[in-house]
Amino acid sequence: MRKVRNNLYSAKENRKLNILLNAALIAVLVILCVELIFGVIYSGFYVVGNSMSPTLTGAASETTAGGDYVYVDANKQPDYGDIVVVMRDENGARVPIIKRVIALGGDTVWLNHGVLYIKYRGEKQRIFVNEPYVNKLNNTGANPRNTFPTENGALIGEGHLVKEGCMFLMGDNRDISNDSRGELRDSSGIDFPLDDLCGVVTKWSISGKSFFTAVHEYFIFKLPSYFGIK
Repeated sequence: MRKVRNNLYSAKENRKLNILLNAALIAVLVILCVELIFGVIYSGFYVVGNSMSPTLTGAASETTAGGDYVYVDANKQPDYGDIVVVMRDENGARVPIIKRVIALGGDTVWLNHGVLYIKYRGEKQRIFVNEPYVNKLNNTGANPRNTFPTENGALIGEGHLVKEGCMFLMGDNRDISNDSRGELRDSSGIDFPLDDLCGVVTKWSISGKSFFTAVHEYFIFKLPSYFGIK
Protein backbone atom coordinates (compact mmCIF):
# COMPACT_ATOMS: atom_id res chain seq x y z
CA MET A 1 0.00 0.00 0.00
CA ARG A 2 2.83 2.37 0.90
CA LYS A 3 4.51 1.59 -2.43
CA VAL A 4 1.34 2.49 -4.32
CA ARG A 5 1.08 5.79 -2.44
CA ASN A 6 4.71 6.55 -3.21
CA ASN A 7 4.14 5.80 -6.88
CA LEU A 8 1.08 8.06 -6.94
CA TYR A 9 3.03 10.81 -5.17
CA SER A 10 5.89 10.47 -7.66
CA ALA A 11 3.47 10.58 -10.59
CA LYS A 12 1.85 13.76 -9.24
CA GLU A 13 5.26 15.35 -8.73
CA ASN A 14 6.30 14.39 -12.26
CA ARG A 15 3.11 15.89 -13.65
CA LYS A 16 3.74 19.13 -11.74
CA LEU A 17 7.32 19.20 -13.00
CA ASN A 18 6.17 18.60 -16.58
CA ILE A 19 3.59 21.37 -16.26
CA LEU A 20 6.23 23.76 -14.93
CA LEU A 21 8.70 22.81 -17.67
CA ASN A 22 6.04 23.22 -20.36
CA ALA A 23 5.01 26.58 -18.91
CA ALA A 24 8.65 27.71 -18.84
CA LEU A 25 9.16 26.55 -22.44
CA ILE A 26 6.04 28.40 -23.59
CA ALA A 27 7.18 31.53 -21.75
CA VAL A 28 10.60 31.36 -23.43
CA LEU A 29 9.00 30.90 -26.86
CA VAL A 30 6.64 33.82 -26.26
CA ILE A 31 9.54 36.04 -25.18
CA LEU A 32 11.56 35.05 -28.25
CA CYS A 33 8.61 35.78 -30.53
CA VAL A 34 8.04 39.16 -28.88
CA GLU A 35 11.75 39.96 -29.18
CA LEU A 36 11.71 39.02 -32.86
CA ILE A 37 8.65 41.14 -33.61
CA PHE A 38 9.95 44.00 -31.45
CA GLY A 39 13.30 43.95 -33.26
CA VAL A 40 11.59 44.16 -36.66
CA ILE A 41 9.45 47.17 -35.70
CA TYR A 42 11.74 49.10 -33.36
CA SER A 43 15.42 50.03 -33.25
CA GLY A 44 17.34 51.26 -30.22
CA PHE A 45 19.59 54.33 -30.25
CA TYR A 46 22.07 55.59 -27.68
CA VAL A 47 22.02 59.36 -27.22
CA VAL A 48 25.41 61.06 -27.58
CA GLY A 49 25.91 64.78 -26.98
CA ASN A 50 23.62 67.24 -25.20
CA SER A 51 21.86 68.86 -28.15
CA MET A 52 18.53 67.43 -26.92
CA SER A 53 18.91 68.54 -23.30
CA PRO A 54 16.85 68.72 -21.11
CA THR A 55 14.52 66.23 -22.87
CA LEU A 56 17.30 63.69 -23.40
CA THR A 57 20.70 63.34 -21.78
CA GLY A 58 23.63 62.48 -24.03
CA ALA A 59 26.87 60.66 -23.27
CA ALA A 60 30.27 62.09 -24.10
CA SER A 61 30.78 59.34 -26.70
CA GLU A 62 29.38 56.01 -27.89
CA THR A 63 31.82 54.18 -25.64
CA THR A 64 31.09 56.02 -22.39
CA ALA A 65 28.15 55.66 -20.03
CA GLY A 66 25.77 58.48 -19.17
CA GLY A 67 23.47 58.75 -22.18
CA ASP A 68 19.79 57.92 -22.54
CA TYR A 69 18.66 54.94 -24.62
CA VAL A 70 15.50 55.27 -26.71
CA TYR A 71 13.62 53.30 -29.36
CA VAL A 72 12.44 54.51 -32.75
CA ASP A 73 9.56 53.33 -34.90
CA ALA A 74 10.77 53.11 -38.49
CA ASN A 75 7.22 52.76 -39.82
CA LYS A 76 5.83 55.99 -38.35
CA GLN A 77 5.67 59.19 -40.35
CA PRO A 78 7.14 62.22 -38.55
CA ASP A 79 4.84 64.94 -37.26
CA TYR A 80 5.37 68.34 -35.69
CA GLY A 81 7.13 68.09 -32.35
CA ASP A 82 8.28 64.50 -32.83
CA ILE A 83 11.83 63.55 -31.93
CA VAL A 84 13.45 61.70 -34.81
CA VAL A 85 16.69 59.97 -35.70
CA VAL A 86 18.16 60.80 -39.11
CA MET A 87 21.36 59.77 -40.85
CA ARG A 88 23.99 62.19 -42.13
CA ASP A 89 27.39 61.83 -43.77
CA GLU A 90 30.39 62.40 -41.53
CA ASN A 91 33.92 61.64 -42.70
CA GLY A 92 32.67 59.13 -45.22
CA ALA A 93 30.41 57.32 -42.77
CA ARG A 94 26.67 57.48 -42.14
CA VAL A 95 26.09 58.71 -38.58
CA PRO A 96 22.75 58.88 -36.72
CA ILE A 97 21.72 62.14 -35.07
CA ILE A 98 18.68 62.88 -32.94
CA LYS A 99 16.66 66.10 -33.27
CA ARG A 100 13.10 67.42 -33.06
CA VAL A 101 10.80 68.05 -36.05
CA ILE A 102 10.05 71.77 -36.16
CA ALA A 103 8.55 72.14 -39.63
CA LEU A 104 7.80 70.10 -42.75
CA GLY A 105 7.96 70.69 -46.49
CA GLY A 106 6.10 73.82 -47.57
CA ASP A 107 6.26 75.50 -44.14
CA THR A 108 8.17 78.72 -43.51
CA VAL A 109 10.29 79.12 -40.36
CA TRP A 110 11.48 82.12 -38.35
CA LEU A 111 13.51 81.97 -35.14
CA ASN A 112 13.75 85.43 -33.62
CA HIS A 113 16.06 85.60 -30.58
CA GLY A 114 14.95 82.13 -29.55
CA VAL A 115 11.24 82.65 -30.26
CA LEU A 116 9.84 80.34 -32.94
CA TYR A 117 7.28 81.31 -35.57
CA ILE A 118 5.95 79.14 -38.39
CA LYS A 119 3.74 79.82 -41.36
CA TYR A 120 2.31 76.43 -42.15
CA ARG A 121 1.76 75.29 -45.71
CA GLY A 122 -1.29 76.96 -47.21
CA GLU A 123 -1.67 79.50 -44.38
CA LYS A 124 -1.28 83.26 -44.84
CA GLN A 125 -0.14 84.23 -41.37
CA ARG A 126 2.80 83.05 -39.32
CA ILE A 127 2.03 82.00 -35.76
CA PHE A 128 3.96 81.83 -32.52
CA VAL A 129 4.90 78.27 -31.53
CA ASN A 130 4.94 77.41 -27.82
CA GLU A 131 7.84 75.07 -27.04
CA PRO A 132 7.58 73.72 -23.47
CA TYR A 133 10.39 71.25 -24.17
CA VAL A 134 12.95 74.06 -24.55
CA ASN A 135 14.65 75.36 -21.41
CA LYS A 136 15.13 79.15 -21.45
CA LEU A 137 18.62 78.65 -20.06
CA ASN A 138 19.47 76.68 -23.23
CA ASN A 139 17.84 79.19 -25.57
CA THR A 140 19.39 82.58 -24.88
CA GLY A 141 18.17 85.36 -27.11
CA ALA A 142 21.60 86.97 -27.30
CA ASN A 143 23.08 83.88 -28.94
CA PRO A 144 23.38 84.60 -32.72
CA ARG A 145 22.45 81.02 -33.61
CA ASN A 146 19.02 81.56 -32.02
CA THR A 147 18.04 83.98 -34.74
CA PHE A 148 17.37 82.30 -38.09
CA PRO A 149 17.51 82.87 -41.03
CA THR A 150 19.79 85.86 -41.06
CA GLU A 151 21.68 88.05 -43.48
CA ASN A 152 24.48 90.23 -42.12
CA GLY A 153 23.28 89.36 -38.62
CA ALA A 154 19.68 90.50 -39.21
CA LEU A 155 16.59 88.29 -39.40
CA ILE A 156 15.43 87.72 -42.97
CA GLY A 157 11.79 88.76 -43.19
CA GLU A 158 10.83 86.12 -45.74
CA GLY A 159 11.88 83.38 -43.36
CA HIS A 160 13.15 79.96 -44.40
CA LEU A 161 10.95 77.91 -46.71
CA VAL A 162 11.37 74.19 -46.02
CA LYS A 163 11.94 72.11 -49.14
CA GLU A 164 9.32 69.63 -50.27
CA GLY A 165 9.83 66.12 -48.93
CA CYS A 166 12.06 67.45 -46.15
CA MET A 167 12.05 68.24 -42.45
CA PHE A 168 13.40 71.25 -40.58
CA LEU A 169 15.05 69.89 -37.42
CA MET A 170 16.40 71.55 -34.29
CA GLY A 171 17.74 70.29 -30.98
CA ASP A 172 16.04 71.29 -27.73
CA ASN A 173 19.34 72.75 -26.48
CA ARG A 174 19.27 75.61 -28.96
CA ASP A 175 22.47 77.26 -27.72
CA ILE A 176 24.69 74.35 -28.78
CA SER A 177 22.68 72.21 -31.19
CA ASN A 178 24.07 71.69 -34.70
CA ASP A 179 20.96 71.30 -36.79
CA SER A 180 18.91 72.66 -39.70
CA ARG A 181 19.98 76.19 -38.89
CA GLY A 182 23.04 75.53 -40.99
CA GLU A 183 25.79 73.70 -39.15
CA LEU A 184 24.93 70.31 -40.64
CA ARG A 185 25.06 71.34 -44.29
CA ASP A 186 25.49 68.55 -46.82
CA SER A 187 24.41 67.86 -50.38
CA SER A 188 20.76 68.12 -49.30
CA GLY A 189 21.18 71.61 -47.79
CA ILE A 190 19.91 72.51 -44.34
CA ASP A 191 16.63 70.65 -44.70
CA PHE A 192 16.71 66.93 -43.97
CA PRO A 193 15.09 64.69 -46.61
CA LEU A 194 12.52 62.20 -45.35
CA ASP A 195 14.68 59.57 -47.05
CA ASP A 196 17.31 60.15 -44.32
CA LEU A 197 14.83 59.25 -41.59
CA CYS A 198 15.65 56.21 -39.43
CA GLY A 199 12.50 56.52 -37.39
CA VAL A 200 10.42 58.48 -34.91
CA VAL A 201 11.36 58.14 -31.25
CA THR A 202 8.47 56.44 -29.47
CA LYS A 203 6.70 58.31 -26.69
CA TRP A 204 6.72 55.20 -24.48
CA SER A 205 10.51 54.95 -24.69
CA ILE A 206 10.84 58.61 -23.69
CA SER A 207 8.47 58.22 -20.74
CA GLY A 208 10.26 55.01 -19.74
CA LYS A 209 13.77 56.17 -20.60
CA SER A 210 15.02 55.64 -17.03
CA PHE A 211 14.27 51.91 -17.27
CA PHE A 212 15.56 51.41 -20.82
CA THR A 213 18.66 53.47 -20.10
CA ALA A 214 19.41 51.50 -16.92
CA VAL A 215 19.08 48.17 -18.77
CA HIS A 216 21.29 49.36 -21.62
CA GLU A 217 23.92 50.75 -19.25
CA TYR A 218 24.01 47.51 -17.27
CA PHE A 219 24.49 45.18 -20.22
CA ILE A 220 26.72 47.45 -22.32
CA PHE A 221 28.89 49.09 -19.67
CA LYS A 222 28.57 47.64 -16.15
CA LEU A 223 28.41 43.91 -16.94
CA PRO A 224 31.36 43.89 -19.40
CA SER A 225 33.35 46.01 -16.95
CA TYR A 226 32.65 43.49 -14.20
CA PHE A 227 34.24 40.76 -16.33
CA GLY A 228 37.13 43.02 -17.33
CA ILE A 229 35.85 43.56 -20.87
CA LYS A 230 36.23 47.05 -22.33
